[in-house]
This record gives sequence, C-alpha cells and structure tokens, in this order.
Amino acid sequence: MKYLRFLSISIIFLVTACGGAPAPAAAPAPQQPPAAQEPKVVVVVVTQESAPDSAALAFVEAPTADEAPNTTGCSNSARLEDENPPFGAKVKAGQDFKKTWTLTNTGTCTWDSSYRLVFVSGEQMAALSQVQPLVKNTIPPGSSLTVYITMRAPAESGQYTGNWRWVTGSSDNVVSVDVGNGGLTDAISVAITVP
Repeated sequence: MKYLRFLSISIIFLVTACGGAPAPAAAPAPQQPPAAQEPKVVVVVVTQESAPDSAALAFVEAPTADEAPNTTGCSNSARLEDENPPFGAKVKAGQDFKKTWTLTNTGTCTWDSSYRLVFVSGEQMAALSQVQPLVKNTIPPGSSLTVYITMRAPAESGQYTGNWRWVTGSSDNVVSVDVGNGGLTDAISVAITVP
C-alpha cells in the first residue's frame, strides 16, 4: 500500500511539475530580402609605402557581384566625373599630393579585377606605374570608382603632365573616357604647375 501511495504521488508530482508538453515555439517571421541599394562609389587609396608596382589595395564601401561579371561582347566606356587637384593646379616643389579621378562606368561591361590604371607617358611624379584597384570588388554599369594615387611634385619649377589609361586585360584594351564637352580620350591626365 505504501508502495502504491508513493507511486501515485510520484506520478502526480511528475505530471504537475512538467505541466504537460511545452507549447511549440513560434516560428520566426520570414525575413524580407534586403532592398536593392543604389550603386556605391569605391574609394581606393594608394601610397608609395603601401604597395609595390602592381598594387593590392584597401577598399571603402563597394558593390559586390552576385554572379560572374559580364565581359563577353560588352562595350567599355567611362565618364570622368571629377578630379582633384584640378588640371594645372599649383603644387609646391617636392610636395606629396593625392591625385584623384572619379570614373563612372558608362559601358555595358562590369569592371572587375582585370581593370587597372596604367601610367603611359609624361611625368610619373614618383607614383606607381600601375594600380589594380578592383581586387575584391566590381563596378557594374552605372556605378562609379574613385582612385587616389599619392604623387610627388618635381623639385624644379615648371609645368608637368602625366598620362594614365584605364585598361582591361592587355594594355591594348583601353577604356575610352568621356572628359566632358563631347571629348573622348584614351588617357586621363594629371597636370600641375610647380611655382
């Protein structure tokens, strides 16, 4: 009898302690996919100390591709949106300065790691001979890329110009750049005056 009473009390205790089966947890609400974002500008900073001749560089916010870039049968073109310092700016002799170009992809090709800025003629002004800014990111048509290159003004007074090309693949695949007022060129330049 004691055994039955003990067993009955144990069963009652277990049933009341457990409170039956727990209610299933509510399923989390399905998350909405992120809204499409406007294209962003990639900013690349290159310094003489931070990179060898063919640079792997650091990036600030950039769009990334979900699929392989479209480069077969597409067209390559760009528009020069901004540059700083402006063409012909005065820079003190021997002074380091950052030259920036902002290019918008106006073609149908997605710019990827095969695209680079290559020095072609004039004064290099102690800059790298080429910059490969898109190691991890891509620039789809309609998006922009801003490249900074550290340069040094020559020690002697005068006017100095250096010419650069935005190329893909071999250096023969030059991206045409619209510099405004209907002007198309195969090179973008830095021009300074050392007083």
